[in-house]
Amino acid sequence: MSVLKQIAKKSREYILTNYGNLLSVDEPVYDERERLWKIGLRTDYPRLIKNDSPEERYVRTLLIKDLGTIWINDELAIIKNLSTSRSDSVKILRTRLKTWEERAESIIVKTSAFQLASTGIANVFLNPIRTILGNFLQEENTIISFEELENVRGIYLKWICLLEDLELIRKEEEGYTYGNMFTEIIRKTNEDQEFLTRVLAYVIRERYPVLKEAFKLRQFETLVHLDSCYYRPALEAGKVLYQRAESLFHRYFAQYRKHKPQLELRAGLLELCSSRALNRKSEYYFANEELFQEMLTMSEDFLALSSPKI
Repeated sequence: MSVLKQIAKKSREYILTNYGNLLSVDEPVYDERERLWKIGLRTDYPRLIKNDSPEERYVRTLLIKDLGTIWINDELAIIKNLSTSRSDSVKILRTRLKTWEERAESIIVKTSAFQLASTGIANVFLNPIRTILGNFLQEENTIISFEELENVRGIYLKWICLLEDLELIRKEEEGYTYGNMFTEIIRKTNEDQEFLTRVLAYVIRERYPVLKEAFKLRQFETLVHLDSCYYRPALEAGKVLYQRAESLFHRYFAQYRKHKPQLELRAGLLELCSSRALNRKSEYYFANEELFQEMLTMSEDFLALSSPKI
């Protein structure tokens, strides 16, 4: 048996004994500087996905790399003090899974931003944006003066900063007027309501993490989480799923560990269907096919899937 095969065999045996059967190893690489063999750790992490119509279950695996390193010397001895411990590998795995969940949510938000912006919840909680930009739809030369903003500083200051950062407004000597992105978006729209919805979609697409953290838009965040409860498993399955409301609610509670009355969650699903972020037929919710295909394309570089229906 070649040295390379011996190193590979030794590393697999060590991983199985000390880490369990979920981890596997990369091809050994000899590190000339350390004069040691370096073996990377990875996993094909299983996900169980349930479809309600027809009733099917799928096992899909997420290929997750860079979970640590095993070092072996020329005498085939594991260098334990240099190798990644089991507990550290578990921590890295949890971080990678969290990264995937955040990446999936980002893909879902960016793809369905216009639909999310069309919901009543978005229009309520993002109403300060509509209020500010609505001024510039009345008269072309409108200026929102610094003096006027001083009188309502507590309400609009953060929103002004956000809109300036996105070039929807710009500062002049006397106050604020519309910016380059305002002009670009309005050029592509035919009426005011469509313009305002496209602006909200642009803000959601570009600054959702800021809206979530700095503006504390919890009810809007719930809407995004509900959307994710459908689309993330669908992305992992690689196909359109048909889900009952109860399945989505169960996933919501399991994923986010937050109590929400089902009447609020049902209202959220209605919002998502009304805006065509999701579709509904009878008791089953399913994907907007156009949005889903775009999400699949965006997730290809991150998501590796395998394993058959069971």
